[in-house]
Amino acid sequence: MARRTFRWGGRTLVGLAGLLLLVVVVAAVTDRPSGEPLVVDRETPAVAAFLDAEAAWFAHHALEPTEHLIGIEEPDLTVRVLEVGEGPPVLILPGGAGEGAYLTPLLAELHGYRLLLLNLPGGGASDGVDLRAIDERQLARDTLDSIYTHFDLDTAPIVASSRGGAWAWWYGLDRPDRVSASVQLGAPALVEGTTVPAAVGMLGIPGVNRLLISALPPGSPEDAVTGLALLFGHPEETVALLSQPAQEFAYAAQHLPTFGLSWRSSIQESTRFAGLGGWEPDIEIGVADLTVLHHPTLLVWPSNDPFGGPEVGRELASHLPDTDLRFAGVGHLPWLDDASGVAELVAGFLDAL
Repeated sequence: MARRTFRWGGRTLVGLAGLLLLVVVVAAVTDRPSGEPLVVDRETPAVAAFLDAEAAWFAHHALEPTEHLIGIEEPDLTVRVLEVGEGPPVLILPGGAGEGAYLTPLLAELHGYRLLLLNLPGGGASDGVDLRAIDERQLARDTLDSIYTHFDLDTAPIVASSRGGAWAWWYGLDRPDRVSASVQLGAPALVEGTTVPAAVGMLGIPGVNRLLISALPPGSPEDAVTGLALLFGHPEETVALLSQPAQEFAYAAQHLPTFGLSWRSSIQESTRFAGLGGWEPDIEIGVADLTVLHHPTLLVWPSNDPFGGPEVGRELASHLPDTDLRFAGVGHLPWLDDASGVAELVAGFLDAL
């Protein structure tokens, strides 16, 4: 009897595994990249909820940003830039799916600057795009060209995080006269020597990424920030310090209609073998590229960044001609752990310019 039960149990497991494989294959085959923009409709409940949550988090930090909607010609996108403060202009580029307001605690500590916070295409109510269907480096160049033109900037420093860090260094390589300095908050993505965390790499598997994105939306604001902290190496203490508006913002951001496409297309187009093979060579920024970035660079490196520990920060710093390496924070988004400490480092660097 026990043997018969074991046999049926084994067949059931095999059947379920086969069904799961079939679902993954079908999802992968039917998931065709499209170059058509995913236009954000502000009238939909998810987008309206996001904008309300974003405004509440800014208000919690006594910030009142001015919104700019800027068109990109190819592909035909509209991106949002939020302007905060007065003084010399500083461009802020976020990571992840591109939601700029994740940097709100840092912006609240940076005084004396005109901060131009870009929501990357696909994040923060900017129109989305399937990054598998386009050249992301060209998208970065065209987007930043449009922003510099819109704000009449000849040159400006860039403060960036993760995927935004790759955009900053691409632009420094392609438009060296326009980037007067750069700040990398945590390990920049797509750079030789950095790591693709396993949890992130899973989003690079065709078919599987669609299932993961659709099956794992956070059920509550608390779940949203807890999952974010686990993914990016932040301790429980950081989660405990995040305000209710921060939790509501993270929850709303992860329910935007562009969120899933942004994550899975960006990881799929930039990694090899679910991240086990590192970054795609065609998109990776090599250490040889770093040697020609002659603008001043500040690396703010956390102690537990899953994209690369302090030793990776030291290695990258050794290839940059003009760099200052400082350590602050714990996880990949170090300002969430220590907003005032990170702001002090960034302000000191920018003031010295």
